Amino acid sequence: MEWTYNFEIDDNEDIEAEFKEDNLPRGIIFLIDCVKLLFEETVSVSENENKTWFEAIINGILSVVKNKAMTSNKDNVSIKSNQDVIMKNVLVFQELDTPNLTDVQKLMELQSITKDAFDSKYGFAEECSLYHALWCCQRLFMTRKSKLANKQIVFFTNDDDPCNNQGDIQKSLLVKFRDVKQNNIKIEIIPIGDENNFTVDKFYKMILVSETGDSLDNCVEISKTSSRFDELMTRIRHKQYPKRVTNRIPWFLGSESLSIGVSLYNLVKKTPSLAYVPLDRRTNTEVHKKRTQVLKESGQLLMPFDMKYGIKIHGKYICFEKEEINKMRSIVGIGIHLIGFKPLKYLKSYYQIRSAQFLYPDDSSIEGSTNLFAALLKRCYERNLFALCAYVPRKSSRLQLVGLVPQMEKYSDVKIQIRPPGFSVIFLPFADDIRKLDLPLSNEVSDQDREMGEELIKSLFVGYEPETILNPALQKQLTYLEAIALDLEIPDKIEDNTVLNNDEINEHCGNVLEAYKDYFELGFQTSIAKFSSKPKVDIDIEVLYKSNRLDSATVAQLKDEANKLKIKIKGSKKADIIKCISDHFISIN
Repeated sequence: MEWTYNFEIDDNEDIEAEFKEDNLPRGIIFLIDCVKLLFEETVSVSENENKTWFEAIINGILSVVKNKAMTSNKDNVSIKSNQDVIMKNVLVFQELDTPNLTDVQKLMELQSITKDAFDSKYGFAEECSLYHALWCCQRLFMTRKSKLANKQIVFFTNDDDPCNNQGDIQKSLLVKFRDVKQNNIKIEIIPIGDENNFTVDKFYKMILVSETGDSLDNCVEISKTSSRFDELMTRIRHKQYPKRVTNRIPWFLGSESLSIGVSLYNLVKKTPSLAYVPLDRRTNTEVHKKRTQVLKESGQLLMPFDMKYGIKIHGKYICFEKEEINKMRSIVGIGIHLIGFKPLKYLKSYYQIRSAQFLYPDDSSIEGSTNLFAALLKRCYERNLFALCAYVPRKSSRLQLVGLVPQMEKYSDVKIQIRPPGFSVIFLPFADDIRKLDLPLSNEVSDQDREMGEELIKSLFVGYEPETILNPALQKQLTYLEAIALDLEIPDKIEDNTVLNNDEINEHCGNVLEAYKDYFELGFQTSIAKFSSKPKVDIDIEVLYKSNRLDSATVAQLKDEANKLKIKIKGSKKADIIKCISDHFISIN
């Protein structure tokens, strides 16, 4: 078991520190190993379109730069290639700075550049040294005057042995990687091309696993080889969202004297749409809002020390000072307090009341935490247990009930860790939060009805991957902003991954849906008659019988006409109703 997940480390001991750290800019450098092969090999984008790997990489970087230019006025982006500028065969295409519209336009021009045009303007350097490229990246970060919240290098390459099996170059490059680690710079290596042509064992395995124990796995991450355009785009897009510690607290195991250090991470964080800022109509300057507290009766302005807090009970206020409220909230100290262990079968899916967090050991606060954490994790996983705990994240925070669910690590096909070992923190309700519903019992169904339902559900199974579904509202806003800012034509249609593709559904399970509809006598007309506000359409039941078109009427219409004629209906299916109505007219004639 390896504790090697690439998380950023931030010291956020309270809300104020977290807010301050979150406001710091982030720096990301895209480093491209520009060899001729990137212009010669192509990748399929769609059935009728192919792109060179260079186009695909620039396309992905462009999406990140556009996003930063539109949504962030703090984050810094730089793009490096290979040519002779700062260091031999290393070109800084864009400096490490806040991206602007000019940077976006330069990248858009670079998208369509040909191999010959690139060679004449920038040149290829097949003998480019990765050591020099990392040195230049490190220099860009060090020459920054303002502090960065995190520093990241995303390296695109198809070379699995940058040392050419030369011992001296190998040693110097390993020294440079350790130097990068000491400067808190994270490196993400994205192999390009056929996965069979990129072998981690040649060089990069020495970075991840060191015989001396001084491994660089916490500052270097190697992704799975990108062989498809959509894989590459998804991977590049995810690099702009850092994984940072939200809290670092102790986990008390039954008593205050026995505890281990743990760090918490947010697994899901909603990306908000861009806020519309009110501006002065005349000057376009931002209008600042100011909120004040006033006395209801007189309108007198109140300061914070003039106020206290109260709860109204039976028409009277029971008043408290702020310190008293904090004391009432404080039941146990800051940290995670173990209550006990329970089988996972008692942890129902509907108990989860908010998005989960992730728990990971932290040796920096309590030495030896990783070993005890690993033992607990392994034991809980083997026995199929979860840990029930009381959780107080910060001072003055309310106590929360959580379940810690064990998660074992998982590796990709190329032996790269893609899921870290740790506990998922599931937030649970208290007894006061649970609502019991008094609903009528559902009707019993036959075995045949159940089989039809099971077949329908199986046919509608889809591979749900939230990483591939973009927020359509956010994408529409960004697309409109981009078109206006770059003076481009606003597209008529924005791609929406949440819209159902009826053609694919009919092709995949159309026969099952038709059989299900016929079996239960469902139809669009029935649903319209039930839910539509339009008036009911009267039918002449005798005319339909004589023309042998009773089946063209809906079940609701047939039942209404049968009630008017005082016909007793035997059975609930449409065929039974039609038979009863037909028998009625036969008996009359």
